[in-house]
Amino acid sequence: MPDAWEASAAEHMKRLPDLFEMARHYSEAGEADKAVKILEETLAFHPDNIGVLNRLAVAYNDSGRPEKGRELLLKAIEKDKRNLSAHIALAASCVALGAYDEALGYAARATELETNSAPAYLAKADALLAMERDQEALVALEAAARCDPQNAAIQMSMGDVCLQNLEQPAEALNHYRAAVRLDPALVSGYVRIGQLNIERGEAGQAREAIRMIRKLAPSGPALGVLEERLTRLEQEKDKRD
Repeated sequence: MPDAWEASAAEHMKRLPDLFEMARHYSEAGEADKAVKILEETLAFHPDNIGVLNRLAVAYNDSGRPEKGRELLLKAIEKDKRNLSAHIALAASCVALGAYDEALGYAARATELETNSAPAYLAKADALLAMERDQEALVALEAAARCDPQNAAIQMSMGDVCLQNLEQPAEALNHYRAAVRLDPALVSGYVRIGQLNIERGEAGQAREAIRMIRKLAPSGPALGVLEERLTRLEQEKDKRD
């Protein structure tokens, strides 16, 4: 007959997917500390479970404790040297700790383990951006986009790198347009498009972006700012004409 610990462990094993889902929910809601608590309790019953180690480490990262995440992930990789998720999360831990060369090494290893993994290339891009190797980061983001061509967030990241790091506004605009084609409800994409078109003096295109923002997020803070800037642009054009 199983003792109390064995019975509890068996019950935890049945509940493991539910516990993972609860932890994910808390993390996505910005309550990473609650996710940590759930997963720490789970780890007590499953100390060698790679999935628990990985998820708890990510929760530590999200809660601002990357040093604890790094410690767990190193254990996970000791148990499974081909663990893709652990390498990706470990790269994030190292970036947060300022260990950029180490982060890049783990991210590069992740891309070797799975050549078609968008998260692996995104981890590599994050490490390269932290090292101010912006052009190489853009190449990594392009690889991520090839792995996951329907991901609007990757296009937004590419646009931001082009605009903020590489001073390539025309290229940035192309990526933002690609993002809203993939996700027509992506307000941040329309905001960037509106801003860039106002800076380029393209009132018509800016007005169309503002129309979409007004439709999708009429109470958003960006709308009033863009409308005011567009009004000034049109007034200046009227004076010139």
